[in-house]
Amino acid sequence: MKLKLRGKLILSMGILTFSAVFLLSSLSYVSLREAYDQVIAAEKEKLDQIIQSQVECMIGVLQAQYDKYQNGLISEEEAMENAKDIVRSTRYNNGTGYFWADMADGTNAVHIKPEVEGTNRYYSKDEKGNYFVQDTIAAGNQSGGGFIDFYFAKPGESEASAKRGFIRKFEPYGWYIGTGNYEEDMLPIIQDELDACNRSSRLSLLIMCLAGMAVFVAGIVVISIIARQISDPI
Repeated sequence: MKLKLRGKLILSMGILTFSAVFLLSSLSYVSLREAYDQVIAAEKEKLDQIIQSQVECMIGVLQAQYDKYQNGLISEEEAMENAKDIVRSTRYNNGTGYFWADMADGTNAVHIKPEVEGTNRYYSKDEKGNYFVQDTIAAGNQSGGGFIDFYFAKPGESEASAKRGFIRKFEPYGWYIGTGNYEEDMLPIIQDELDACNRSSRLSLLIMCLAGMAVFVAGIVVISIIARQISDPI
């Protein structure tokens, strides 16, 4: 009878201890995942800042050219041609980043591909069905510019990959200046931070599991001692 009572007590308290450890471990895991997701969001924001700063720099350069025309240093035609050459030829991120300019009606003003310039792309869709030029115009009409997400296959590939772009309008010419990069090409910039965060998360999860197991085992031992004392009083 005493053995049965002790066994039931150990089982009941063991279940309660396990449940408590499991609950705390689950809450800790959720907190770790939320923290990791926040780090991911912060790192992706860094990538957004890169393309935004590139467009803002481009706008500054174009404004300087336009100011030369305004001050009578160059003709309007020279200013326009210089602006087109600047947008067309400027590169960043080891040459993978480039710029383009569209008009409000969807006509392309400047592009790295000469055959694209002068064509109307207002109803053009990317490989996921997004009207990316319409999105470009909508983003550029926002105060300070805006971001767009679109999809294109890389050269030599058939499957579409995600791209992230930033657009800002250059008012003097009505150009919607944009740049975009494949997200997977930008990830190496923040990969070290992501790897460090991932390692930290795995280590914290391991420590949490080991601590939970230790608490559970210690609890069972303590419960067994208490149950023995209760069932075998002096």
